[in-house]
Amino acid sequence: MVNRCVLCESSLETHSHLFFECPYSAAIWRAIAVWLKISPDTSLPHLFHWYKVYNRGQGLVKKQRRCALMCALYLVWHERNKRIFKGIQATPVTIIRKIKVLVLLRLSSL
Repeated sequence: MVNRCVLCESSLETHSHLFFECPYSAAIWRAIAVWLKISPDTSLPHLFHWYKVYNRGQGLVKKQRRCALMCALYLVWHERNKRIFKGIQATPVTIIRKIKVLVLLRLSSL
């Protein structure tokens, strides 16, 4: 059995592909990058470097970026599982909207 990505249905599903290289998740990352005014490079090494170097500390913008990163990872994984186990699909636009709402709700609670 070949483990194909359920988001794009064309590539082998690996962590790197699912979260960063898949056209579905890459569209989400690009939109979030524009929203947060960060580099749109969606590669895993770039994201880890960006997180390590630029997002340490307690500033509100840094908290917003960290929260967006975690929400994006979670919602891509959740979308994958919904497609596999429930047969339900959401567009990247829907996921992007959910990320923004979750981030803004989290920041408003601080």
